[in-house]
Amino acid sequence: MPLLPVLASDEELDTITVIAEPESQTGDVQHEEHAGSHQHIDKLELQRQDVNLGDILANETGVQFRQIGGLGTLTTATIRGASSAQTGVFLDGIMLNSAGNSSVDLSLLELLNLSSVDVYQGSVPAQLSNASIGGAINLRSLRTDKEIATNNAWLTTGSFNTSRYQFTHQSSHAKWDIVAAASREHSDNRFGFENDNATPLNPLDDRREKRNNAQVTKLSALSRIGFQWNNDTRTDMLLQATGRDLGVPEWLNNDDNVASYDTNALEFQMVNRFDGIGNWNTSLSLFQHFQDNHFLDALDQVGLGEQDTHSNSKTVGLKTYWERVGDLGTFSFSTSLRNESLKSRDERSSNQNYTVERRSIVSNIQYAYFTASDRLLVTPSIRLHNVDDSFNGISGSENDRQSDTHLNAQLGIRYFKNNVLSVQTSLGKFIREPSFSELFGSRGLIVGNNNLLPEEGINADLGITYTPSPSYRLNATLFGSWRDELIVLVFDSQGIGRSVNSGKANVFGLEIDNDWKINSITSLRLNTTIQHSENFSSNPALNKREIPGEARLSSHAKLQFQLNKTRLWFESNQKSDIYYDPANLRLGKGYLLHNAGIEYQWRDFSIGLIANNIGDDNINDFNGFARPGKAYYFSLNYRL
Repeated sequence: MPLLPVLASDEELDTITVIAEPESQTGDVQHEEHAGSHQHIDKLELQRQDVNLGDILANETGVQFRQIGGLGTLTTATIRGASSAQTGVFLDGIMLNSAGNSSVDLSLLELLNLSSVDVYQGSVPAQLSNASIGGAINLRSLRTDKEIATNNAWLTTGSFNTSRYQFTHQSSHAKWDIVAAASREHSDNRFGFENDNATPLNPLDDRREKRNNAQVTKLSALSRIGFQWNNDTRTDMLLQATGRDLGVPEWLNNDDNVASYDTNALEFQMVNRFDGIGNWNTSLSLFQHFQDNHFLDALDQVGLGEQDTHSNSKTVGLKTYWERVGDLGTFSFSTSLRNESLKSRDERSSNQNYTVERRSIVSNIQYAYFTASDRLLVTPSIRLHNVDDSFNGISGSENDRQSDTHLNAQLGIRYFKNNVLSVQTSLGKFIREPSFSELFGSRGLIVGNNNLLPEEGINADLGITYTPSPSYRLNATLFGSWRDELIVLVFDSQGIGRSVNSGKANVFGLEIDNDWKINSITSLRLNTTIQHSENFSSNPALNKREIPGEARLSSHAKLQFQLNKTRLWFESNQKSDIYYDPANLRLGKGYLLHNAGIEYQWRDFSIGLIANNIGDDNINDFNGFARPGKAYYFSLNYRL
């Protein structure tokens, strides 16, 4: 049969938007050499305009988040029942947690400044150097596409007088790469909620109200400049700045409340990469992180007494990573030197002022060994952690200087039976040094305790990855964590609070992650985490109780349709069995929350409409501080 000529058509082809992943560089985590549990969030998911980073992270197995109220308010994430202080958050491999800010506020991090996010449950890759009890969240900043220059402008408006204006630029010029991003976000957060008048056992005085003094305005900017000296040498500099003005709502929702909590943060990183030094590749990072928090409650309206408190935390450090790639594996070692300080002052009580400083060194050695058939990966590693604290101010002890050293090990194994099935397991010991506020933060009815021991945790997991076809993937993992010397705040008979090492906690669970490309149009994702936690304490009221704030069951389901230029999606998020308090006397309300969205692409424009919390359920991650109910968002994106 003769071949027929193919005639050109005048029909306009649909626009295809390709979002490329950033290229891997020396010092980045090599996932083929990591044997632990891992989840990856791509750029498309990070372009959502209706949620913040905490919402997106909580869609992954093992991750939960808590948010105090509306958009832009304090948001923290936890992994496998660990606290937010036990969960490391990294920006391009540099840890953002510090002794001054032990928990990272995710609402300060702008989604459009990120190219991808990786979540490591339990074991932590060697390239991150520092390791936490729960695991790690590594944010990768926005990078250039070397092929084309792009500009993106976003406009979003929605419920509660919410607005966002965002702009990003990415381009390459000969040996230079340039990224710039800026955004402004505002929300009145005047959403309706059920006010129980602080009497949960008396429904007669409950009333429906609008939330007062919860407004937020956030400005964010990012600049990233890279220079490729030659094929083996590169320098990148990143500067990110964030400013947020935040009202602090009062539990009883008084309309004359004017308390505020303002934050300014700055991150600077410079990375030099040198490849081909003999048989070695290396990266050297210099970093500085600053954060200033100002809490003002001059009229004693939120129940903590009159306060005008400034806390300024600063981290300065250097991190070096070396690797040698051989025929059977990669030998690597890294060292991170950090100097962390916190200066706290209260304008209304000078005897509450103090300054504290921590110098720490973390060194890590790992060998990622592959067998000749590449079916077996074994990754033993050792971490050495040394800290030295010095304190200047009022404390409850004469010992204002202390140091400590820890040696911990980690082992990961992955076996590839074939291209369809692999099995992985990991075991490791991790620590968390007490924060400055726990050690020295004497204020009001709280006193510091600089005799605290570090929290310890042993993590273990066993999982399988099953990929019978390119259209379906299943990950299932059993995990356990045994934690000791947990730090809790206790009060004596005089009402004086003090952080102490109190008891142990065990956490066990199952994570199941399904990804299914049903056909060329339809895809489905279903994540489920079932976990059981149990505290062991000398206090009978706290012994054998669930860890507060952690749900026993959490799940995420997302169904998506992609038809030509239109993308339609529907998702559900569920949590159940949550307690607000360590004694498990206050049972939190579980929820099943539904969101839906549609996006249409026309030439260089993208138009989206999203409906959040369709069931109009006021979720209380913290007792008395509800999240918004039903909300709608309209977004317009112009890509040039």
